[in-house]
Amino acid sequence: MIDYLSANIVGIPLDDWISKFDFTDRINLQTGEIIIDKYGVITKTANIGEFELQIRITSQNHCKVYLKGSLHKYYTGSYITEGYNHSDFSYSNVCEAIHQISHVMNVTPSQIILHQLEFGLNIHTKENPSFVIEQILSHKGMPFEQRDFIGKGKLIRVNRERYSVKIYNKGLQYDLPQNILRVEIKVNKMAYFQGVVFNDHKISTMSDLLNFSLYESFLSALISTLRELIFTDDRISIKEISNEKERSFFKDASNTRYWIKQRNLSDSKTFNRKMHRLDDIRLRYAPDDLKGHLQESLQNKFTDIIKNVAFSPMSKHNTMSNFHTHIVSEYDTPTRLCVTCGRDISNQKSNSLFCSQLRYGNEVKRCRNIISNLKVRENRFYPQTTLFDVDSFLTPELQRLKSIAFKTLIYHS
Repeated sequence: MIDYLSANIVGIPLDDWISKFDFTDRINLQTGEIIIDKYGVITKTANIGEFELQIRITSQNHCKVYLKGSLHKYYTGSYITEGYNHSDFSYSNVCEAIHQISHVMNVTPSQIILHQLEFGLNIHTKENPSFVIEQILSHKGMPFEQRDFIGKGKLIRVNRERYSVKIYNKGLQYDLPQNILRVEIKVNKMAYFQGVVFNDHKISTMSDLLNFSLYESFLSALISTLRELIFTDDRISIKEISNEKERSFFKDASNTRYWIKQRNLSDSKTFNRKMHRLDDIRLRYAPDDLKGHLQESLQNKFTDIIKNVAFSPMSKHNTMSNFHTHIVSEYDTPTRLCVTCGRDISNQKSNSLFCSQLRYGNEVKRCRNIISNLKVRENRFYPQTTLFDVDSFLTPELQRLKSIAFKTLIYHS
C-alpha cells in the first residue's frame, strides 16, 4: 500500500556509512574538481536498491542525510535487479521492507523522518483501465493533468495544496495481461495527515508506518477521494435519455470544462447538487456503476492484503492470538492478552500490548522489559548480518518473544 517516500535521517553513523556505501561525488568533467553548489554544499550520492541516499555537506561541515525512493520496489528488487510495484504490497510486506532498509542503514525506523509519502492500491477492473481513466472528468472541479506514455497508457493527476491524486493503468505500464488500475495519493506536505481522516494518528517517521490501525485511515482517504471524483460514462447513448433537460445537462456535464466553470461560479452547495444530478443520470442509464465498482474494489483489495495479513490468520485460538499480535477473529472479538505473560488486558486501552503498570504495579515492568531487552541482546551478540539463521537455535519461547518484538516495533525503536 506504501510506495514512494522521501525522508531525512537523523543521528546516523556517518563515518560508517561513507565506508560502507559506494558514495559518488558530483565531478566537474573539465577540471576534475568536486562540484560545490552556490550554497557551498557538497552532495554525495549512493544507491541502496531502489533507494537513493544523499549526504549534503555544508562549508561548516554540517551534514544532512536524505533518502528517497519506492519502498515497494525496494522490497521486490535487490541491489542488482530493478524492483516493480504492480504487485500487492501488504502490511506484513511493508513491515519487512522497513525492517530491511533500517537494518541495512543501521538506524531505527524512528530516525527516518518522512517528508513525502505515497499510498494507494492496485485494483483489478472489469473494464479496461484506460477506458475507466477516460471517464474521470475532474476532482472537485479541478481538471486532471494528463501524461501519455507511448505504448504504456495514460496517467492523470491533479495537484492540490498538500497532496496530489494519481490514477493510471498499472497493468499496461508493465505489459501485463490483467486490467490493473492504480489509485494513489501522494502527500507532499505532512500537514495533510492532520486532516479529519487521520485525526487519531501521528505520522512523522517511518516507524509510524508500522501502526496497523493506520491503514484503515489510508483506505478511508482513498475512498473519500474517489467519491470526490466526477465521472461520466461513454457507454451511455445520449438518445436513450428521454428527458430533454436531462439529456442536455448530461451532454454539458460530461465535459471537463463545464466543471471548471462551475467551480469558479457556483457555491459548494450548488456544485454538489449538480454533481449528484450527474451521478443520478449516470446510474440510471449506464449498464453498471463504474464509480461504485471502483470503491468496492478498493475495499476488497484492502481486505485481501491488509486485514488478512500473512501473520494474522483468521482464528479463535488464544495461543495463536498471543503469538501473532495483530490476529483477527472471524467470529468475534478475542480476549486481548498481554503479549508477554498472557494476562487478560481487555479492560485496558484498545492499543495496549502489555500489562498496565498503573493497574498491576511495578512487577509488570518485566513484561515490557523482556521485549525491549531483546534489542540490547541482538546488538551485542549480532551487530552485523550473520552467516546463518541464529533464530533456529533459540528456544520456542524466545522465538515467540522475538517475533512479538518485531511486530510491535519495540525491537527496532
